[in-house]
Amino acid sequence: MNFFSYKALLFELYSINQNSGMRLGLESIQRLADAFGRPEQRYPAICIAGTNGKGSVTTKIASTLTLSGYKVGLYTSPHISSFRERIRINGQEISEVEVEELLQRILQVSHEKGITATFFEYVTMLAFLYFEKNKVDVCVLETGLGGRLDATNIAKSMLSVITSISFDHMALLGNTIEAITKEKAGIIKKNIPVIIGPHVPFEVIQPIAQEHNAKLFVVDVAAKDVEAENCAVAKKALELLPQSFSVSAACIEKGLQARPPCRFERVAEKQLRERFGAKIPKETILDVGHNPDAMKKLKLRIRETYGNAPLHVVYGASKDKDIAACLEEILQGASALYCVQAEHPRAQTVKELEMVAQTSPNQLPIYLSKTVEEGLEKAFRAAAKEDALLVICGSFLIMQQARRYLGFAEPSDGLNLNEQASQASYAQI
Repeated sequence: MNFFSYKALLFELYSINQNSGMRLGLESIQRLADAFGRPEQRYPAICIAGTNGKGSVTTKIASTLTLSGYKVGLYTSPHISSFRERIRINGQEISEVEVEELLQRILQVSHEKGITATFFEYVTMLAFLYFEKNKVDVCVLETGLGGRLDATNIAKSMLSVITSISFDHMALLGNTIEAITKEKAGIIKKNIPVIIGPHVPFEVIQPIAQEHNAKLFVVDVAAKDVEAENCAVAKKALELLPQSFSVSAACIEKGLQARPPCRFERVAEKQLRERFGAKIPKETILDVGHNPDAMKKLKLRIRETYGNAPLHVVYGASKDKDIAACLEEILQGASALYCVQAEHPRAQTVKELEMVAQTSPNQLPIYLSKTVEEGLEKAFRAAAKEDALLVICGSFLIMQQARRYLGFAEPSDGLNLNEQASQASYAQI
């Protein structure tokens, strides 16, 4: 196999992602792991699943362990601007050189052994090999989708966490909360403790945990604030780590403050004034909530934080989402909606978004834009004029362009592999 550059390898992954077929089981990821001597068995893992909150909980746990002096691998998905965000050690992204070296080996072995894997399986093996090569003490893994058949589920788990359960990806995970819960509960391992958040059905999890002799811990927090809920789940996980991991209360307190980007992320006023001048919105918020439950929590947090301040919403979505239910939540009390479409095959068209929005009980001005930047420009200027809130939400797909418009300086691949990659992660069902 000829040497490929970082960009060429990403294009190769994108091609694989586009053409992956449907198949049952974890055979491909297990065959890849066998071919490389089971690297995922060389260090313990904390495995985290859930409909919402798993990215935040994963980040908080990894941050706390890093602050405690451990070498910590972190694997998350999807990414915002750069593919390398998915794989980190102590907060540092994998380098382009490491991606080139390891991914080239993975694809070559896959070709030689006739292993046909998905985008997510290849990337998961890349993470496993990178963590092995750098001798991490522990890795924290966010499932791509579901749990039972997710590629991360072959890891050597020392703790299982299920953050929350609500409706999302029903075509793949099932049409009932019970069915979705059972898929997520597939990360529960024999004799390994499991922690569930307050919005995970105990009656479904309990018999599964009992069957695996897995001690079950329920986090019950009386808080509407999703951030407080995520902190409580992460804290319980950290408190239940094996005795070989020493984590102080001070490290936990500081580590719980860590949050991934675009989760109720308030853009700094200084950054906005440097880019746009004195006239800016009352607050500019980025949030990747993309299912009805996440949108409901976003709406509640906005109102609890800002009261009845005028609200302008920029919204983009994937084709497989419950757009009507999402808009019904976020448009309550909104002043205007700006529909945008990412440059991605799975992005919903602005005309379809408009048609759905027009059925909303909250009749409000709706603006359509050909590009994310165009929609943001309209919304930003209008929100600034009214001293209103500007909330940009609905999908990972629009966030790279949104952040660039708002003046974030961060690495970018110029490729959008995001939610399509997440979808491919469950192609084995």
